[in-house]
Amino acid sequence: MERIFGLKKVAGLPGAMATLGVFDGVHLGHREVLTETVKWARAAGAISVVVTFDRHPEIVLRTTPAAALASLEHRLTLVEETGIDVAIVLHFDQALADMTAEDFVREILVDKIQVGGVLLGFNCRFGRGARGDFDLLSQLGGKYGFAVRSTEPLLIDGAPVSSTRIRSLISEGDLAGAARLLGRPVSLMGTVVHGDKRGRTLGFPTANLNLHNEVTPPAGVYVCRVMLDGGRLWGLVNIGFRPTFTDGADDVKKTVEVYIDDYDPTESLYGHVMEIELVSFMRPEVKFDSADALIEQMERDRRLLVAIRREAPDER
Repeated sequence: MERIFGLKKVAGLPGAMATLGVFDGVHLGHREVLTETVKWARAAGAISVVVTFDRHPEIVLRTTPAAALASLEHRLTLVEETGIDVAIVLHFDQALADMTAEDFVREILVDKIQVGGVLLGFNCRFGRGARGDFDLLSQLGGKYGFAVRSTEPLLIDGAPVSSTRIRSLISEGDLAGAARLLGRPVSLMGTVVHGDKRGRTLGFPTANLNLHNEVTPPAGVYVCRVMLDGGRLWGLVNIGFRPTFTDGADDVKKTVEVYIDDYDPTESLYGHVMEIELVSFMRPEVKFDSADALIEQMERDRRLLVAIRREAPDER
């Protein structure tokens, strides 16, 4: 998938079939919109395009924006899996927020991209004041000469699949419920950064992640699968505040520390982007009386992880 950042780099994609939106989390509803766009484009012998934004519009439009499910890099990785040919990433700022729906269509979709058709998700809104919807887009399609389609909401358990629902489920620790709506395991993506290297001294070297996305489940230890070197490795991830070592400290930030079974995360990983899938909750994060007590628990965690691996279908 070609990634184009900013309109200045768009040379025109005549006849392209496009869709637009944030696609936060790229859940099952989003995937339906994206795959339908791909099918439409292929049937027309055209290029499929997604127009998205470098950050969630709520960051500009609201004083307390909702936490994102996935970063831009994560979103683009997931979008690529649907078969989209080109992703155009616009910088969302106040100027873009103030653009009317018709100006957005004329200046971006028609003049710059030169679309042949636009597919709009059932609840997608665009333009100043979110005035752009399917009805307005249909009118503008007739005016500027491009086709317009829409999709019906994807319902699970009687309600539309939405990023808002998924955020709530993850925040509550319902990984299975969130995974049903995502169509994949809940995953976190981040850059491996230097930590205090305490895990190595305890005999459990970890990769410390600076998360790109913001929504995390409750603090605790989780079984995970780590996307690394083209494979999926088993591991454990501690999400929390390391109370054994930080209890009483001011301004303690939530950390994400990944232990990868049978793999030593050496310095070669620093700066690399890592994605982890959260498989299941293992135990809550607790404060231990000593480092030795923590090591004993970590050994039990590791033995349990080995048992889980043995029972996993792909490990038999």
